[in-house]
Amino acid sequence: MMQEYTIRLIDYAVSKWVEFLRTPEYRNGDPSTNGLYGMLWTKDLPKNNDEKTLHKFGKELRKLIIQNFDEDETTSRSRGPGPSPSLWTDPHLMLDVDYVPCEILQNASKNSGLNMAFPWKSYVEIRDFGVHVQMGYGKKDKRTHYPLKDGRVLKLDLSGVCVLKILKLIEKNVIDLNLEMVLKGSNK
Repeated sequence: MMQEYTIRLIDYAVSKWVEFLRTPEYRNGDPSTNGLYGMLWTKDLPKNNDEKTLHKFGKELRKLIIQNFDEDETTSRSRGPGPSPSLWTDPHLMLDVDYVPCEILQNASKNSGLNMAFPWKSYVEIRDFGVHVQMGYGKKDKRTHYPLKDGRVLKLDLSGVCVLKILKLIEKNVIDLNLEMVLKGSNK
């Protein structure tokens, strides 16, 4: 059975892909005329990324991730080897698109009836006990995203097992998202 925090990571990863598909960007980093034409051409392709279809896609993606995810492995079944094994179980899964979506994204799209070009050079990766995201060429958020129980998201330059202790302190309302102490009874 999956741990609650792993399910939270999966749900957050799914929400990021739904967000990417809601407002796709097609940047490939190619400054040539060919790169420009490729980006312009892709914007004109048909897409059915309405809320109903995106909801179905999200449900299907969540189901497929859970089927293909193993908390005790340090490899991704979507693309290949993950980070080297560590002393702690660090779940790892990469859901990425270079120009073509990885197998899990392709299957979720097919099974949900979503028909559109996925944003190029984009990924959502579960690792370091958090989620790493990039939507489009050169648009990597260098921070690790840590979803909290109440729906907020802590974004830090830190990663690894020590962050789990920070998350517990935030969820117990000992520190806030700015990592400052919460003074009981104050208006801060």
